[in-house]
Amino acid sequence: LAFALPVPLYTKTEGVVWLPDQAILRAGENGFFRRWLASPGAKVKQWTPLYVLEDEALLTELAVAKAKINETEAKYIAEQFSYPTRAAILLRQLQGEQERETQLEKRAGNLIGYAKTAGILVTAQPQDMPGRYFKKGDLIGYVLERNDLLARVVISQDDIDLVRTRLHSAELRLSNWIARSYKVDLARQSAGGINELPSAALSLSGGGSIVTAPDDPNGLKTVERIFIVDLALP
Repeated sequence: LAFALPVPLYTKTEGVVWLPDQAILRAGENGFFRRWLASPGAKVKQWTPLYVLEDEALLTELAVAKAKINETEAKYIAEQFSYPTRAAILLRQLQGEQERETQLEKRAGNLIGYAKTAGILVTAQPQDMPGRYFKKGDLIGYVLERNDLLARVVISQDDIDLVRTRLHSAELRLSNWIARSYKVDLARQSAGGINELPSAALSLSGGGSIVTAPDDPNGLKTVERIFIVDLALP
């Protein structure tokens, strides 16, 4: 990435294509992928149900919890006037079982994945998804809106003042097609400096040029302070 400052000043830096958090689809609960509710490649609206996971153990646990509530509730109704002390104990038990049911229902609801934003439903190999097991938090796919795609770039402390006060224009070159440049617009920049890379791909060990702390196993903690700038992709 090159920022064109008033001639003859230029600064070059590196970045990664960045997706908003709401564009990333992650499993909300452990489960086996059962089916798509929306077609991959189709444009979807916000909050559209996209897929269903299945966890038979969770659903069985929920059914048992509901049965216990019905049983305890029947006992409470039968004894609330005749045996008030026993009924009070049953009421506390019933409330605990209802709280447990609420937690299980929330987990069961997370087996359905929804679009948090409008865009195109994208996944690598949709035909291979059914039957595959996902852990909570595993990546399932994306809902991409082209206008939301960013390049998140890192500016050194030496260059940030020039970028902030004398920026004229910026252009981007992709690592796999370095000969072609794209004009890009500044979307936003961080107010202060930080010591953590947005992606390990920008570190020396990840193929980038930024030095990170040798004692950081994730390759994200920078030796020098850096500043983050987001650019809107064309």
